[in-house]
Amino acid sequence: MDGNSLTSIAKENPSEFVLLAVSLSLKNTWGPTANVALYSSGKELGKSLNLDFRNVGSLEEAFSEIEKALNNAWKGRLDGDKLIFEECVLRELYRRGGIQSSEPLPTCYFHMGFCAGMLEKILSKKVNLKVLSKGPLSCVEQIIIEE
Repeated sequence: MDGNSLTSIAKENPSEFVLLAVSLSLKNTWGPTANVALYSSGKELGKSLNLDFRNVGSLEEAFSEIEKALNNAWKGRLDGDKLIFEECVLRELYRRGGIQSSEPLPTCYFHMGFCAGMLEKILSKKVNLKVLSKGPLSCVEQIIIEE
């Protein structure tokens, strides 16, 4: 973690600094427990938001609905049952903050849960996301749909 980068973010965009600080604090204080809690809360939020989703039958159509709802904040694509996020506001924030991590940070789990919750709402089926890989260029998550 680069202290100069964090200071720069704090001066330029205090809300981004708070998000980064909360994520790091949760990871350091709660470890994997934070990941589970944030995934669950993100999923509940994704299911409960009053967004105007079309009820669709395919994963491709559901992903299109999510892209519209997120207004391209996270640019991703489907590859079979895998969700690949190539541009992510969180990953970019971590990079600017000088944070190197071989595994997702707690806010990543919130985002995964949020997407799973929206998919559940759109598809009317139980959905979970599982991290397959995380890297500087993309994150890959497997979509698990229970019939």
